[in-house]
Amino acid sequence: MNNKEENVRVVEVGSIIGTPSIRKAFGDSAIVKPSCGGKKGNWYCITCDCGFTNQFNKDTHISQGTHLLVWICPEHGLETQ
Repeated sequence: MNNKEENVRVVEVGSIIGTPSIRKAFGDSAIVKPSCGGKKGNWYCITCDCGFTNQFNKDTHISQGTHLLVWICPEHGLETQ
């Protein structure tokens, strides 16, 4: 993630994500893994419990406030990026 924003962080490997949407999608496997390096996936804001379909939506969302993000890989699930 190429962010100059000090108010945006990426979740750390080994973190357990407990937001309702993430728990519903991943259940007990809602543990963040290291990045696989793949290019496909989407950013998800844990702070606000919402995902983004494109870079513009993510950048607009994080332009204000404090946010904790996680990458969702379609093959491996939750990852740090």
